[in-house]
Amino acid sequence: MKAQPIYIVHPQSPDQISAFEAVMNLLKIQFEKATKDKPYNTEYVDMIKQADKDIKNGKGKKMSMTEFQNLCK
Repeated sequence: MKAQPIYIVHPQSPDQISAFEAVMNLLKIQFEKATKDKPYNTEYVDMIKQADKDIKNGKGKKMSMTEFQNLCK
């Protein structure tokens, strides 16, 4: 199946939000709400923070760019 387009909507008022949601529901189109307050999955953020702590505590491993490129092959 061909990939479907993603539409990003920028409502300017609570009335526009309500109207958009009503139309999507009426047409039985699935949609999801994203907020600027939580742009990332909290589990992902926690994992990155833990990695930063690990590196600061000497648990990291230094490697050259060549070693890194070989690892990614």
